[in-house]
Amino acid sequence: DGVGNLAKEAFSFTGSEVGEVVMGGFNPGAWGSINPDNGRLTDQLDFSQFDWNGDGVANDAGLVSLSDFSFTVEDSDGYFADVVIDFIGGENLSGDRQSELLTTDFESIRLVGVGEFDNAVDLVGASMLIA
Repeated sequence: DGVGNLAKEAFSFTGSEVGEVVMGGFNPGAWGSINPDNGRLTDQLDFSQFDWNGDGVANDAGLVSLSDFSFTVEDSDGYFADVVIDFIGGENLSGDRQSELLTTDFESIRLVGVGEFDNAVDLVGASMLIA
């Protein structure tokens, strides 16, 4: 819906798997800035504590970058255009771990209504913290 709360929110992903996520009210843009489309503080998708290499320790700085994700604007329901985030990369991970993330361990993240924003894909990319 692209409205969400007046406060900025951070959504942290921990562990080594991400199931299918559908999130409404996400306000995209650089963390803590004001979204120019609605004048509200922006939210964040925080992957800094995610276990990218699957070793049980979330200390994986530099293994994954924004280029390891795809961002697609979808308007299949006729109500709101959504942004869907998928993991598509992982060249810096072991072959087995890359395969796990690409097939089972990282499902889509759907941000409902976010596709309605101007430059939605850029705004979502700026919302992601990958450390």
